[in-house]
Order: sequence, then structure tokens, then C-alpha cells
Amino acid sequence: MPENVKRRDFLAGMGSALGGLVLGSGAGPADARAEAGGQGLKGKERSLPTTNEIRQYLLKNSPWVNLKNTVDTVKCGDPDRPVKKAGVAWFSSIGDIRAAIRAGCDLLVVHEPTFWEHAAPEQSWRKRGPGIAKSKALAESGLVILRAHDTWDNWPGMMSLRDHLARQFPAVEFV
Repeated sequence: MPENVKRRDFLAGMGSALGGLVLGSGAGPADARAEAGGQGLKGKERSLPTTNEIRQYLLKNSPWVNLKNTVDTVKCGDPDRPVKKAGVAWFSSIGDIRAAIRAGCDLLVVHEPTFWEHAAPEQSWRKRGPGIAKSKALAESGLVILRAHDTWDNWPGMMSLRDHLARQFPAVEFV
């Protein structure tokens, strides 16, 4: 690690380089929940956002996305359930799904399709082959999968998606 670089910045940069993530917001520290149409602050505590609110925040801040033809959708789970803990992964492999479940995540934000089809709703592999194990794990756990492909591809800035969402949704623990 170079001497003049802080450890956190170095690790975030390495994560960006290894994962292909180059994200950030120019939105500043505004409460993203209010930006997405949610309630925002309740007293001194921040209320927990839902997956739908996180998705709306991403879409609202991604003017390059064709909202009528985006694959950035909820792939499974209840998108209206409050999110306390979320994971971010490039793929929603069965290993990543199980790791998110073990970590106690309510949400897993991923870039690539969960069931190997680029376009929503990804139905043809859910009940056959390796899709069976994913479907079972997701149904039993209630884990919500949010695909953030179109928004993620062109997000400006230099931080990872996990770090960006953690700054915008501070009530959620991102892992």
C-alpha cells in the first residue's frame, strides 16, 4: 500500500478495481430515503428503508436508465420489508446467497442476473437445474434480491456500490 494513501481508501479502491465497480453520487449526504419518496428522519433515528426505496433511489439518480426497459428489478422476496442489513455482490451465486443468509442480510444487491437470464423476470431456470437450490434457499430465508445492473454500469465517482449505499442509507448495515 502506498504511504500517502489511507487504508480505507486503498481497500475501497482495490475493491473497485477487483470488482469492476466505479460508483459514487454527487448527491451529497442528503437522506436518500426522503429523496426516494420515503419518510426520511423520524426524530433522531433514521427509519429503515425498504428494498423498493433503495431501488427508487438508484433509478432516480441514474438518468441514463430506460425506466420502461430496465432489468433493475427485485428478483425475489418482499421488497416492502424494512432492510436492516444488506450485502452487495457481483453475482448472486448460491455461495453468495448462502453467505448473505448466514450474515443475517435482509437484502442482497447484485449486478448480474440471479437465474442466468439478462431480461426480467428470469423464470426459466428457477425450477430446474442449479436454480432449484437458489430458489429453495431464497424461499426459506426470505432474502430479497435486488438487481442493480443498468444503474450500476454508469454510476459516476470512485467508490464501491456498497460504500455508496452505506452513506446514503446509514440505518442499514452493509456488508
